[in-house]
Amino acid sequence: MVATVLLIGASSSPAAEVADALLPGASTQTDSGWHLYWPTYLWAAGLKGTTRTLPQLPASKVDMSFADSLALINDVEGALVTTVYAHHGRFLAMLDLSWTRVSPSETANVAGTTVIVDSHSESLAILSAIGYRFVDSPKLIVDGYLGVKVWSMDNSLSVYAPPIIAAKVSKTESWVDGLIGGQVRANITDRIFANAIGFAGTGGSTFVGDLYAGVGYQFNKKWDAFAGYRVQYVNYENGSFIYDITQHGPLLGVAAKF
Repeated sequence: MVATVLLIGASSSPAAEVADALLPGASTQTDSGWHLYWPTYLWAAGLKGTTRTLPQLPASKVDMSFADSLALINDVEGALVTTVYAHHGRFLAMLDLSWTRVSPSETANVAGTTVIVDSHSESLAILSAIGYRFVDSPKLIVDGYLGVKVWSMDNSLSVYAPPIIAAKVSKTESWVDGLIGGQVRANITDRIFANAIGFAGTGGSTFVGDLYAGVGYQFNKKWDAFAGYRVQYVNYENGSFIYDITQHGPLLGVAAKF
C-alpha cells in the first residue's frame, strides 16, 4: 500500500473520497517563487449512510466505526491517497488524488454445496483547484479556492459454485462536481496555530462537502504537526445507484514544506 496521505478507516466508495485540503503553509509575505506543502496524516474515520452501488441489490444502511473498518484491512489490494499544495505569492493551486481497490471474498455452505461470493470495489476521486490568498498577515491567513472533482466507482459481485459461475453483477459510475472552498489560519503564537478548511459543491452529486478544523504546531520552517477532526459527506444518486455517505473522525499528522 502506497500513501503520501495515509488513510485508515472507511473510504469513499465501498472504499474512499479524498481527502481534500488541510493546512497549506504560513504567510507568503517573504515568498519568492513556488512553494509546496505536503501533508501526511492518519485519519481514524468511520462511515455512515445509505448505499446501493449494484442496482440488482437493495439499498442498505451503513454504520461502520473505525474499529469495524480495521477488520477489512486485509481485503485492501491497493490504496493511493495524496495531496499537494503549491503557492506563488498570493496565487494557490492544489491536487488531491484518492484511489482504492478492495476485493473481499466469502465462502459458505448451501445445501451441501460450497458457494463462493467474490466482490470487487474500485474507486477514484481527483480534485484539482486554484485559489487566491485574500488576507496574508503574520496573524491571519484567508484563502479561497475553486475546483473540480472527478469521481469514478467500479463495483462487481460474483456468486458461484466452482467451476460454474451462477451470477455476476457489475456497475461503473462516473460523475463530476464543481467545488468552492476556503481556509482560515490564525497564528496564535510563533509556533501554535488554529486552522479550518472546507469545500462544498454540486454537479453530478446533489451535494458534496468536506470540513476540517484543528490546531497545529510549527517545529521549524520545514515541518508542522497538526491534529483535528474531519467530516466528509457526499450524496450521489443516478437511477438505482445510491451513494449517500458521511465519513468522519479525528486525524493526526505532519506536513513538510519545500
